[in-house]
Amino acid sequence: MDDDVSNVDPVKRDIDEKIRDLYRETVEEGVPERFAKMLEELRKKEASK
Repeated sequence: MDDDVSNVDPVKRDIDEKIRDLYRETVEEGVPERFAKMLEELRKKEASK
């Protein structure tokens, strides 16, 4: 991707910014508690084998 934003179509730049924001929010959100509990249960089962 071209790092020179002055040559980027404003619509593409806006879309890119929105995608980056959504990705950042998703990453920061973390794993929901119910999935964290499931993962912990699976780890315990694997450890007991």
